[in-house]
Amino acid sequence: MMLLIQSFPLIMFLLCMPANATLDSKQLNSSQQSSYHSLTHELRCPSCPNQSLADSHSMIALDLKKVIIQQLKDKKDEKIIRKNLVSQYGPSIEYRPPVNKKTWFLWFSPFILICIGIICIIRIRRRHHVRGAYD
Repeated sequence: MMLLIQSFPLIMFLLCMPANATLDSKQLNSSQQSSYHSLTHELRCPSCPNQSLADSHSMIALDLKKVIIQQLKDKKDEKIIRKNLVSQYGPSIEYRPPVNKKTWFLWFSPFILICIGIICIIRIRRRHHVRGAYD
């Protein structure tokens, strides 16, 4: 038991260490490479909070990069690859979720809050202006 406790930091280091997997993105043509870079920068790593696939070195990110490369080699469209990954890992994998019924508040709430703020500022200024006219 004591040996397990003492070797815990080493075990955690080995588990969290980035894998030395080679990715064959160099074998893609230029349009496929641009699609690869677009997908890996616009999709989140499922295991790393707020890290894109391009920035992450976790095992799942490396696996997803390999999947993307293989699908691009198989001549699949970027939209189809994205749709497959979103259906598998959920909409949280996208940095820019699409506008739909579930995400409309996420997209439009900043504009709504700005409009409410402008209306409040106008009403406050009018009250001070009216009070100043009667004083």
